Amino acid sequence: MRKRVIGLAGAVTLVCMLTGCPAAPPVQAHDIGFGGGLYLYRTLNDFHRMDSIVERAAEAGIRWTREEFHWEWIEPEPGIQDEDTLGRYDHAVASLQNHDISILGLLAYDAPWSAGENAPATDAQREDYGRFATSMVNRYRDSVHYWEVWNEPNLDHFWKPKADATAYAELLHTAHSAIKQADPNAKVVGCATSGVKLDFIRAVLEAGGGAWMDAVSVHPYSGNESTDAANERQDLRALRALLAEYGLDLPIWVTEVGFQTSTSKNGASEEEQGGLLARSYLTLFAEGVDLVINYDFVDDGTDPTDGEQSFGVLHYDLSPKPAYDALATTASLLAGATFERSANLGLFVEAFAFALPDGKQVWALWTRKPDGPLSLGLLDVPVVNLPISGMVERVTDLYGRSLPLPPAGSTGITPTQDPVFVTVSSQSGL
Repeated sequence: MRKRVIGLAGAVTLVCMLTGCPAAPPVQAHDIGFGGGLYLYRTLNDFHRMDSIVERAAEAGIRWTREEFHWEWIEPEPGIQDEDTLGRYDHAVASLQNHDISILGLLAYDAPWSAGENAPATDAQREDYGRFATSMVNRYRDSVHYWEVWNEPNLDHFWKPKADATAYAELLHTAHSAIKQADPNAKVVGCATSGVKLDFIRAVLEAGGGAWMDAVSVHPYSGNESTDAANERQDLRALRALLAEYGLDLPIWVTEVGFQTSTSKNGASEEEQGGLLARSYLTLFAEGVDLVINYDFVDDGTDPTDGEQSFGVLHYDLSPKPAYDALATTASLLAGATFERSANLGLFVEAFAFALPDGKQVWALWTRKPDGPLSLGLLDVPVVNLPISGMVERVTDLYGRSLPLPPAGSTGITPTQDPVFVTVSSQSGL
């Protein structure tokens, strides 16, 4: 007996009619990048630990990392750079290069001799920051090709004494000029907002910031709820609509997203973390994000009550959490993939198709039951039929284990709460 269900696209349309969702441009096919925030600056004094982290990341299929280049450490006095510190950064950059991991260099933060503990707010202070940016680009131009200007400037904590979008846009302008002059082929990544802060980003664009970025970055944290079920999903659509409003076709990068495994109210269990992270990566790709970098790859400490210490997919001692294997499975199955399209396979079923370089296709699909009355018997997990014409070669769970193939001549798959991956012998469509 067929149950009457509303398709996912119809449900989204209904919600948008009620809430005023933006008319975002459709998501086009695009390359995807798997990143992990290794933050090797935390290991500058321990090369063995540093290299071990890089090796574990490479083994998991991580192809990008976000690395902080600390202005205060590198240039402790005006015009005088610390060669010992730079040598340690050189080791980190070389280790990443040796493992084919691309670097997003974050130019952070203030230098006390320039602006005290505040963000650069005067022409002279911005020029100091620009000279620092130039020196980093010149030193690493053969190995670092992407530079992010500041971190979360929409927060008073990072843009002291008070967040100021116009002042940030002015710094972005200075940094963009310095970076491009040093290396015309380098790319500048801007905004890096905590959350998808549309008002702040709009103010940056109003100040001309769209001309001074090659990509816009955001940090869409969603507590202990994956991105597919969180407000951040609609916020990303609103961001794409905002960029289109200004005539911009800038790539969107997520340079921080993650889930802590602390015992705090926002914490997830280690068993839950892997599914949350994988669903978020996949959803972000489907929402038009080109690169996703999780925060972070290694726990910063061992205190189970401190959320900031527990975002890693590796424990502090570098032993893996289940999320490490979940991320490795997702990254390996989608290595070199292009996001192709989403499919409407029923209410609360997510299904995304990715094209592989060898002509095969991988589908990622899962189900999520809503809370409240809708969950009462309406949404027993159905078998869904993938809209494919090729042959299903393999079905894999989130941790790399093979699942039974559908019967011959069938494309029926039963989704679970964690993503199921289906490898198809050739590209196909509706």
